[in-house]
Amino acid sequence: LPFINENRFVNVILSGEMAMPQKNTVISSNVQITGQNDGRIVFLPKSSLTVRNSSLVISDCIVSYAANHTKGEESEISANLIQIERGVLDFNNVELSAAFAKNGTVINAENSVVTIKNSGVTSSADSYSSALAAVDSKISIRNSTVTTVAGTSINFSAQGGIFELRSTQCKIVGVMGRIAELFDTQSSVTDNTFSADLKKQLSSTSAVYTDSRNVSVEYSGNKESGF
Repeated sequence: LPFINENRFVNVILSGEMAMPQKNTVISSNVQITGQNDGRIVFLPKSSLTVRNSSLVISDCIVSYAANHTKGEESEISANLIQIERGVLDFNNVELSAAFAKNGTVINAENSVVTIKNSGVTSSADSYSSALAAVDSKISIRNSTVTTVAGTSINFSAQGGIFELRSTQCKIVGVMGRIAELFDTQSSVTDNTFSADLKKQLSSTSAVYTDSRNVSVEYSGNKESGF
């Protein structure tokens, strides 16, 4: 990690386990990480990653995070595991699991491009959990599995930009929640499987919520259960 930002582009072959520092790590160079021989990236408690004005491509890796589940100040913090700021994040064949304390979002993107394909993302927290939240970004999720578990459980939240979700299995578990909340985006949602295991069923609950400013380019072939 200390050498990454000294170069414009770094190609990393990761074999075995790499533990992230217990702080926020900022990457401002273009990085490609490819796992071999059970390549693993482990986010320790208080670890997080910011990709700023650069790109991060992760392939063939297992990524995990677990917060300290203790009462006190740390459990009150709302956490973003991976923050993308005017950058690019690309997951291919990645299995990511994150267990937050009270609140947590796995990927938070602002004015960025996020691509997730052939991957699995699981997020859990006591109160609120989200796999991905985006503002004015281009989001593409294909052929993947996404699960969130929390009191309020949201797979995806997007405001502005482009949102594409195709051929993906999405599940929420908790008291209430939705697969996606889309505000003022241009969205394409096709051939997905949406399932919910919720304690609180509301008559107005739908798998995907869109506001009046959202432009739905495609919405077809989706299967829903539990809504």
